[in-house]
Parts: sequence; structure tokens; C-alpha cells
Amino acid sequence: MSPPHSILAALILFATAAHSYPTATPLDQIASNADALELTLKERSPNPQYWANQMNPAPSDSYPNDPSDIAPDFNHDGAALSKRFPTGNNIVKPFYISQFNPSSQSVTHNPTTGKVSFSGGVTTIFTFNMPSNLAGRKCTIGFSLESRDNSVKLSNGNPVVMVYSRASAPPQMNIRSWTTAGSNRVDHIGNLKLNRNGNADIFETPTSLRDFDCMTMQRAWEVAPRFNVEAEWGNGAGSGMYISYK
Repeated sequence: MSPPHSILAALILFATAAHSYPTATPLDQIASNADALELTLKERSPNPQYWANQMNPAPSDSYPNDPSDIAPDFNHDGAALSKRFPTGNNIVKPFYISQFNPSSQSVTHNPTTGKVSFSGGVTTIFTFNMPSNLAGRKCTIGFSLESRDNSVKLSNGNPVVMVYSRASAPPQMNIRSWTTAGSNRVDHIGNLKLNRNGNADIFETPTSLRDFDCMTMQRAWEVAPRFNVEAEWGNGAGSGMYISYK
């Protein structure tokens, strides 16, 4: 004999209640989860400024005026690179750098790397704001490659670059052709043999890189390839030209 309809209805209702069916996650909950994940990543990041830059990237044609404003590069284990130009109170660091193409006269302002390339026809110009209190002192141009700068690339073991004084500093912008007055080289003042993990050596003649009369105000020097040379280094990672004085 079949059970009454009321009993069947009760059994069906009980079975339905006992079984839990999955429900769709509301859109506002998904958004909340994403915000929580982003916050967690920010908190765990060794460089909070990196996340600020990712969320609010600068326009592609804008650059910081001072290489020290650039967020530090990272080595492979995630540790921030210290900006290790030789330390001391007698060091002047570059205000900005520019990649320069002598053939086309084009300028790239404050690129992510400095570069000297014989095959690519590229040099790098370093611009310094020389303090007025250096008048009467002696200056020396140095060049350092930070051992933890992962951007460093050198050809031919220890390539040699030529150093030129410039009539004026490049403009602080990207331009296709820098042909205004003062855009020319002045003198070949010396050569530097680059060392991967430290300071360059002054090489052969001329030797005007050492103990010259310190200049004041804004000055610029250019490094160019000597023969078939390729070299690259990180901008703002502790590598590049610097001025020491005494």
C-alpha cells in the first residue's frame, strides 16, 4: 500500500533541506576579495613605491628630474639595490643622464639604462649640477659599475670608453634632433677602462680626467665607445659617472 501524499511531500521537503546546493558568489564579494588580495601584496612587497607606480603609472614621456628619484632596481632575490656610488662627502652624483645618437642628434632623456654602443651609434651624456663651493678645488671624473646592478652588460672583457666635455647639457626632454647652439663636443679629455664590479681605471692618454680645476654650475660630460665597444648599466642603480673632489 502506498504512503499518503502528505507523507511523500514531507519526505521530499526533508531531502531538499538536507542537501546544500552551491550558490553564485555575488559581484560585490568578488570585488572585496580582489581588494583584500591587492592589500596583502602591497603589505608583503619590499618596495611599496613599486605598487604605487603600478596603480598610478606615470605617462610614458615623463621622467624624474633626478636619478635619485627613481625607485631602486631589484636583484633576483627581491632585495633593493643600494645606490652605491663611492660614498663620502666629496662625491657629486649626476643630476640626470641622456642617451645620445651622434648621427641623428636625437636625445632620450633619463632612460632606464645608460648605454655606449659602437654598433648602435649610442653614447651617454651625464649632466651634473656642480656646487658653487667647489671653486678652487680639484676634481676627478670616475665611473663605477655596481656589482649588484643586473643591467650591466660589457663587451670585450673590460671595454674602454672615451670621455668628452660638452659645451652644454642636453635638454630635459626627448627630442629628435638636438642641433641648438652648445650641442657640440668640446674636448676629448680622457679614457676609462670599465670594470664590472667597481671603479674604472684611467687609461692611456689624454689624462685630463684627474685633478682638473673644479667647475661650478651645470656641466656635462659624454662617454662614447672606443673602437668596437658595447656597455650598458642601470640608471639610478649605483652605476655610472661621478665626480670626486679634494
